[in-house]
Amino acid sequence: MAGEAEDRLRELLHDPGWSLPAWPDAEARVRRTARRQRIRAAAAGAAVAGIVAAVVATVTGFQAPGQSPAAPTVALPAPGTAGYPVSVYPPALRAHGRFSQCPQPDGLSPATGARATTVVATLDAASFSTDLRLTDRAYWPQELADRGSVPRSGRVLYSGPLATADPDAQIAALSRAVRISCGDRTERDTWLIITAAPGRPGGQSEYLLLDRRGHVLVWNAT
Repeated sequence: MAGEAEDRLRELLHDPGWSLPAWPDAEARVRRTARRQRIRAAAAGAAVAGIVAAVVATVTGFQAPGQSPAAPTVALPAPGTAGYPVSVYPPALRAHGRFSQCPQPDGLSPATGARATTVVATLDAASFSTDLRLTDRAYWPQELADRGSVPRSGRVLYSGPLATADPDAQIAALSRAVRISCGDRTERDTWLIITAAPGRPGGQSEYLLLDRRGHVLVWNAT
């Protein structure tokens, strides 16, 4: 077939001496080309694998050997854990309305202003475990979610019982929300502290506290 093609080209070119250039060792050239293609394909595969591994590490938190370990997941103490007696830290109740959880009413008594102010001043300024001891279980999920990102409390603007005759619309609305969500007893025994949020001109933080068997605890903060 190759000879016939060359003869036909000689006729078309009117050059009986024309011939195709020689291609020495064609099989060797084919083998070298195939080998280069295999090398390129392997390099491309390795690059893709590296990208996939990086994506998996980002999504799942997987750490390759030699990398710094990921931050451990923090588990909230279960009811009855040593240091967190159920009498002081009972399971929270499901809320109805504005709040996601409500404190257990068992063992509550009206909180006092001086102790409540001390707790608010300490909250978020100490360790996470200390914060848990200063808060009711109703607040623990929020404390865990906001860990390290909540500004410390600022100057106290208001400190008094939540259920009060104060005509301030903000306090009245909050008192009504607690009553609807968590019941009359929680509203009656809750102490409210409003502070000026540091670093946020005009911003405020609201702390709801209770006294359970002599332990003053924050049960909600916004």
